[in-house]
Amino acid sequence: MDNLRQRAKLEMMADDIEEVLATNRIVARVEGGTVTPRLIKFEIDTRASIDQVRPLAGAIAVALAAREVRIYREDGEICLEIPLGESSLMRVTALMEEIGRVPHQTAILGKDTRGTPLLLRMNGHTLIVGDHGCGKTALLRTIAATLAYCNRDLHFVIVDPKIRGLKVLSRFPKADFFECAPDAWRYAANQIAPTVVVVDEIADCGGIPDGLFNVSNLRIIAATQKPETVNHPLFKTCILGKAEEHPATRKLAGRGDMLLCYGGEQVQFQAAWLGADEIRKLLTEVWQ
Repeated sequence: MDNLRQRAKLEMMADDIEEVLATNRIVARVEGGTVTPRLIKFEIDTRASIDQVRPLAGAIAVALAAREVRIYREDGEICLEIPLGESSLMRVTALMEEIGRVPHQTAILGKDTRGTPLLLRMNGHTLIVGDHGCGKTALLRTIAATLAYCNRDLHFVIVDPKIRGLKVLSRFPKADFFECAPDAWRYAANQIAPTVVVVDEIADCGGIPDGLFNVSNLRIIAATQKPETVNHPLFKTCILGKAEEHPATRKLAGRGDMLLCYGGEQVQFQAAWLGADEIRKLLTEVWQ
């Protein structure tokens, strides 16, 4: 029944969008109606150009009683997105229950635009790039915590010189926290067990020594606001948050709305949120 009510609501929204377009002499058919934890997305099938449709975002927002409407072109199609409120954000623990068993050395990222859970296999190093406030630190925390919870054999080296929000991860078993980056690099290089190095803001650390990327038992997950200071080829996976200077991220809403870039493919997703209560719950279960 809930699905039927949701579909009926989406059809009404599509009718409202078509009515606004028709009032402005744009013949169009609104299709899709994909609901994610962060937004509702429609595709607009029309011969009109994006420059003709985009100025109507405000009128469409009024018709839908929405705070904001974003209109952009993607893969040759005109897309329309309605951001949802913060209450619609997903929680890591709820997503873990939905997924069930998580494969070995795999982290939980969130859900893609179709509402499908998105995981990240740690078979290479990962770079997270974006402006301040886009959700880099929160995503680092989610990745590291889900790895630690689901993989009790992994060691963790947490590097956070300004103590932004990763120190809580040191409460997990086999996790060590460092404010001093050089000490962290030396410690990580001497690890024998499979180890994940988590770095919040590469620039504050003075960079990561290239030699660490060649240590076979290490996997590095690092975030930065300054991608120009990073040796990009050393990272197999890149996750982009909202960044004013990066054209590919203009459609992102910020605050955990991310773009996963891997093997030539791009997947937009909403990062799962790991709050203080959830961290305490995970820690309690890990130490039992």
